[in-house]
Amino acid sequence: MPAEAREGAIDLRDHWWWRSGWERGTRYYTWHLTFEHEPALQRLVLDYQEVLSGFSFLDPVPIEWLHLTLVGVGNATTVNDLQVRTVIDQVRGEIAGGPPISLTFQKPVVLREAVSLIVEPTESLSRLRATLRRAVTGSLGAAAPPEDARFPFVPHVTMAYVNADADGQGVRQTLEQKSGRVAAGVSPVLALIELHRDKRQYEWRTLEEIPLAD
Repeated sequence: MPAEAREGAIDLRDHWWWRSGWERGTRYYTWHLTFEHEPALQRLVLDYQEVLSGFSFLDPVPIEWLHLTLVGVGNATTVNDLQVRTVIDQVRGEIAGGPPISLTFQKPVVLREAVSLIVEPTESLSRLRATLRRAVTGSLGAAAPPEDARFPFVPHVTMAYVNADADGQGVRQTLEQKSGRVAAGVSPVLALIELHRDKRQYEWRTLEEIPLAD
């Protein structure tokens, strides 16, 4: 039954199904923002995770794996070490001397497969993402992962992933009662990572880190 057929309903879907090209053992290179050194954001996420702890169909994201997805580079079996190094060097050259990025997190949202915090402002992230896309396509050419116009870039950090089909109305109501919290002045690190999801959570090995603040 469509969500709109039930007043207030939010149809949630298990996030952990295998996308095309993914299986246990897949390793994928991608650019993320990471937040290992941002206690304000970590506290905000932990607070919301505690509020949502009663929902068994939500898997909280461990604090060390908080991330904001930016641009994919490709499967580790098809992108060689030289191409990875070329991408890194081009990104470093393009963002060197650029202004720091400072983010604010204050709006929790219930998505189809996750509960996330929306990021503001978006302009600096859109510019960064465009830079990363140029570096990836310039280095990999036709082998670069294509953009999917069906999914516009909406920067967010996920606090919990949905692990079963469910109605998210109660989640939304709980968040509305507890909203109003803010983490401001968050300065992430740009990281090229080797990502996997073998254990029903996103984990990675960091290949390169590039600070985005003075």
